[in-house]
Amino acid sequence: MEVSSQKSNWIIFAQGNTIKIPKSLSINGSIILRVHSHRFLGVILDHKLDGKLYLRYLIDKGKKYICHYFNSIKCHMGFTS
Repeated sequence: MEVSSQKSNWIIFAQGNTIKIPKSLSINGSIILRVHSHRFLGVILDHKLDGKLYLRYLIDKGKKYICHYFNSIKCHMGFTS
């Protein structure tokens, strides 16, 4: 099996400091980068598994859609600010 180090990352899911975290990970001499969050099937998983990053993403996405919605209403109704 071949591992592409450019496409691969690793993450440790843990609550608290109970796990000794290695400084680096290498497979077949290729260093694999450690990340603190990863998007999997549309859900952002962070290393603490508390969901704060995903919640922040959803709030920002909702704000963006609301702004677009109200801007389109202003344009169609002729309102000015």
